[in-house]
Amino acid sequence: MTRSVPPRPPHGNLDKVLQDHIRALTTTLRPYTIRTYESALHQFLAYLRPTFPRVHRLSQLQRDPHMLGWFRWLCEQNPPLTTATRHAYLARLRRLFCDLSGNGHSQRLGGLILSNDLPRLPLYLPRPLSPQDDQLLQQELRRVDNLHSNALLLIRGTGIRLGECIHLTLDCLRQLDHDRWALHVPLGKLHTERWVPVDEEVRHLVARILTLRAKVPAIQRPVPPVETTAEAIAALDAQFAWLRGADKPISTPRWRPS
Repeated sequence: MTRSVPPRPPHGNLDKVLQDHIRALTTTLRPYTIRTYESALHQFLAYLRPTFPRVHRLSQLQRDPHMLGWFRWLCEQNPPLTTATRHAYLARLRRLFCDLSGNGHSQRLGGLILSNDLPRLPLYLPRPLSPQDDQLLQQELRRVDNLHSNALLLIRGTGIRLGECIHLTLDCLRQLDHDRWALHVPLGKLHTERWVPVDEEVRHLVARILTLRAKVPAIQRPVPPVETTAEAIAALDAQFAWLRGADKPISTPRWRPS
C-alpha cells in the first residue's frame, strides 16, 4: 500500500503567488481590508523589483537583505509614511507570508517579518471637552436648529456614532413600556444592532428631526450619501470650534458621552 503524497505548492512567479493568495482572502475579508493587503504588496514590489531584479520566486526571499532593506526603504519615503501606515504594510505582508508558509510553501516565509519588526503605534487619547465648552456647543446647536445640528445633539444625548445616526430609520424610537423608550440603532461599525435607552429630551430631539424632515418635499429629499451628511455635520463642528476660539474642530468622538 502506497501513501498518497500531498501535492506540492506551485512555485511560480512571486507576484502571482502573493496576488492569488490575496484573491483567496476575498471570501472571508471585507473589500476595504483586501485593499490594504493589495497596497502592502504594491509597496513591497515597488521596492523589490528595481532593487533586486533577479528575485522572482518566494524561495529566493531572505530576511536580510530583502526584508530589512524594505523596512529601511519605507522609513525613507518622502513625504514620510505615518507609523500606522508602515505598521499596516508590515502586518499585512507578514500575514501573507505566514499563510503561505502554513499552506506548504517554505517554512522560512513565516520568519521573514517578525512581530518585533512592526513599529510601535502611538497611543492617542481624545481630550474630552470641558463642561463650559460642552454647554456652549449645545446652546449653539439649539440656536441653529436644523437637521444637522439636531443630529449632533442626538449623538450627544445617546452616544451613538455618526454613521449610526445617519442610518437611523424613521421609526427608530420605540416604546418598550408605558414609561420606557429606546432608540433602535441599526447595523454599524460594531456590525450589530442594539437598543439605546433614551430620556424625554432625546424623544423631543427625534420628534424635532422628523418635523424638520417633513418640511422638505419628498421629491427634494433624496437619501444623501453618508459622505455628504458627514461632511455637513463636520462643517458644523468646525463652525462651532471657530465660535469658541478653538484651533481644531470638535470631532464627534470627543463629544459623545462615555
